[in-house]
Amino acid sequence: MEPAHGKPISNPRDLDLPPEVFDVLLSALTEEGRANFERDLLRAIQQAQQRNNLRPVREVLEAWYRTLIVRKHPHYEENLVWARRGGERDAVSVEEFLRDLEP
Repeated sequence: MEPAHGKPISNPRDLDLPPEVFDVLLSALTEEGRANFERDLLRAIQQAQQRNNLRPVREVLEAWYRTLIVRKHPHYEENLVWARRGGERDAVSVEEFLRDLEP
């Protein structure tokens, strides 16, 4: 039984990743980051073999890529501090939330 979040991927062409994903990942990672990425990717490859489904590989690549894109935001560190402050907040729309992230 496949997870509800997507159909199985059997062909590498169907990974549907941005063409720059590998360049971004390989150029942005530290030595420690690259080791963590390789570990996650190898686990995903093992899962893909067991399930005969490339979806775990796609999910790892996409998660690492999206994380690096977010971290490249010029206000990332400030936004991280703001997010970690936590506490009770009133519900806001996505637009209000994004507007509040900008200094």
